[in-house]
Amino acid sequence: EKIGISDLVYVTNILLDKEIPKTMYNNAFDKFKKSIEYVFTLDTAKVAISHNHMFISHFCTNTECEVAIKDATGAKSLCLPVEKLMDFTEKYGLVESDVEITESFHCISCGTTTNKYGLFGRSY
Repeated sequence: EKIGISDLVYVTNILLDKEIPKTMYNNAFDKFKKSIEYVFTLDTAKVAISHNHMFISHFCTNTECEVAIKDATGAKSLCLPVEKLMDFTEKYGLVESDVEITESFHCISCGTTTNKYGLFGRSY
């Protein structure tokens, strides 16, 4: 698109103030969403970490389980999201059509029933 010299400053300001940051944010958010996997077992958590992804899974929040997950996968807990699991997984596109997400499941480390979940990842 051709821009007249008189509009150059105006168009440049729009690009620098709105369009470029918006595009950068959208690209970063898309990359972030693609880097999270929803896992049900420690084995699938190990696969996620081997692909340099983060994983979200049911987690009882017990310190011993956190250490066991870190020992097994090399990943540490990054956060315990406050959103409901279904809202979180839908927001980040983690739900596949053949996966049933429930609010109560089993901790991937100890197997106890829990309605909590955690986001885990490795720091680089």
